[in-house]
Amino acid sequence: MAVMEALNAGAQEAVCMSREGYVAECTGDNIFVVKDRVVKTPHPSCGILKGITRDAVIQLAREMGLEVEEGHLTRYDLYTADEIFLTGTAAE
Repeated sequence: MAVMEALNAGAQEAVCMSREGYVAECTGDNIFVVKDRVVKTPHPSCGILKGITRDAVIQLAREMGLEVEEGHLTRYDLYTADEIFLTGTAAE
């Protein structure tokens, strides 16, 4: 339903929130935020799907020397991010 709502609003994707109001994931993708060279992604406790591609991106980022944090992201984190990217094995 979220993707249909997004498409009706002219967007290509929707950001889904947890019951507690934290960023969880997109409709078929995991979401990552980059701020000041720190890669942040929602913690599994937010109800996300712990995907293979998500785990690979976390591992590669750490191998590149980037700090990776799994935590509770808010809308503010999205609005103030330097970069946002999505990953999804099936979504490509």
